[in-house]
Amino acid sequence: MITDRDAFLLDQSTLSSVSLAAVVGCRSTLNSTVSAADPCVAAVQSPDVRSWVGDVVAVLIAVLLSAVIIGTLLGNASVILAVSVYEKMRTLSNVLIASLGSADLLVAIVVMPISLQVR
Repeated sequence: MITDRDAFLLDQSTLSSVSLAAVVGCRSTLNSTVSAADPCVAAVQSPDVRSWVGDVVAVLIAVLLSAVIIGTLLGNASVILAVSVYEKMRTLSNVLIASLGSADLLVAIVVMPISLQVR
């Protein structure tokens, strides 16, 4: 039987089938005549899909953001390198583009990894 104190301790964000089975007071038995309507059986058989899907989404977002960071680093470094190495590329507009590339490179070095860590 779930008391008021136990119901208060059950939070939806941390609710899992194991904690539900522990609060309901299930006993581990080898009896094969247990019905599926029993809360102990339902608690053990229902997986916590929300946490699994959340973990997969978090990994996919991390991989995507890492790819964006690497692409930003390589792209802007190649623009800066092209303008600085080849003399024909040193026009006023290309120097301004290289300046924007250096600012974007600093964002990729400083801001994006912090954003990835926070995410």
